[in-house]
Amino acid sequence: MTQEEQILKLIENNKIIITNKMVNIASSIMKKIGKLDNYKDLNKMPVLRRNNRIKSIHSSLAIEANSLSFNQVKSIIDGKPVIGPKNEIQEAQNAYNAYLKIKEVNPYSLNDLKKIHGILTYLTVQNAGKFRTGGEGVFDEAGNCIFVCPPPEQIDILMIDEVLEGLIEGVYAQTNHISVYVKKLLDVMELGVNYTTLELMELLEIKSRLSFRENYLSPAIDNGVVKMTCPKAPTSRNQRYYKV
Repeated sequence: MTQEEQILKLIENNKIIITNKMVNIASSIMKKIGKLDNYKDLNKMPVLRRNNRIKSIHSSLAIEANSLSFNQVKSIIDGKPVIGPKNEIQEAQNAYNAYLKIKEVNPYSLNDLKKIHGILTYLTVQNAGKFRTGGEGVFDEAGNCIFVCPPPEQIDILMIDEVLEGLIEGVYAQTNHISVYVKKLLDVMELGVNYTTLELMELLEIKSRLSFRENYLSPAIDNGVVKMTCPKAPTSRNQRYYKV
């Protein structure tokens, strides 16, 4: 006879009386066990965040015509050998190094902007981390100049204007009543990555779909800081969400 069977037999024979205090203690223990079980799910959270970071890096590289696949970018970040164009491999390494520094960057500092630019373009362009000192333009296939870039002596002033514009947008976002919940949602989302509802709930460690939609997702969409990949079909099974 097992220990559990012995206890049940004693209860049946009224040799053990279950009191309210015993029930409350047992209930408290089960709640604590339930909380401990939730910690098992935390093991996959760093992996999920890391994969989203790699997706973001791969998407950013693809926009700049980098031909490396997602698996190649992942291998580069993992320190594994990859066969591919040397310049593109270096770009992937640079992008990952820049991501590691992103929380140290002041978005309103031109010096920090140059520093990150230097990391992003390390060994891929001349004068990495510096504003250009010569003229630039955009040319069509026939070699005709279709756009002339501002002269180098104006770059500092123009970049300051861009920084100020970003600051104004940040102030506008704060005065536009973006809630703490929406801010938390934006903090876990990477630019250039499309997320499912379940992925976002896992990143936020939320169980209730209703709470997630009412407090996080819907306000973020209403404020224009999160967009849908299928805006004409909000309930589509292929719906994804991305930060703007």
